[in-house]
Amino acid sequence: MTDNMLTPALPPEGLSAEDAAVFDRVWRRVMAGREGAEEPAALLPAQQPASPSAPMATGQTDGLLEQLRLQAAGWHMSRSLARRATGSMARVLSGVAADERRQLARLAAAWYILTGQRWRPEEADHAPVSNLMEGLRQRYLHLQNMARTLEQAAQMGEDRFGGLYADLAGHSRENAEIVLHLLEQMQL
Repeated sequence: MTDNMLTPALPPEGLSAEDAAVFDRVWRRVMAGREGAEEPAALLPAQQPASPSAPMATGQTDGLLEQLRLQAAGWHMSRSLARRATGSMARVLSGVAADERRQLARLAAAWYILTGQRWRPEEADHAPVSNLMEGLRQRYLHLQNMARTLEQAAQMGEDRFGGLYADLAGHSRENAEIVLHLLEQMQL
């Protein structure tokens, strides 16, 4: 940081004495503790150093990142299906979406533990579901695939997250059964 950023800033012109005093108080509060700082306090995620207690293993981060992306895509799809459905089916799908959101939060917490960085979903364009029945079919297949992927990750010896992956696989299987049940109801 440059020295001129650490010296008190001049209040903008045209402020009353009272507003200038408020500006000065806020400036001091914001700049407190930054006198000896070389870098801004808020580093970009790519610049943040890894926590010494959490060494990053590339294989673990890659696998976890893929799980996060799959879970986020599934959550978006379930929300879209819930919006498209009506009545009790909408409530059931909203419950599935809420469960998937909780599982996504668990994966995001694991990401933070592993990397020291907060994970945020990527802003992707999620196409709305045009046909509810086809959307449920795709969601069922996605949940089955997600469960298999998570089970494989759990069995590959993921020391830190094997239990988490196994638990998430169970949730994916349960949600797949719920979606299958909804599809069965639509057939009658």
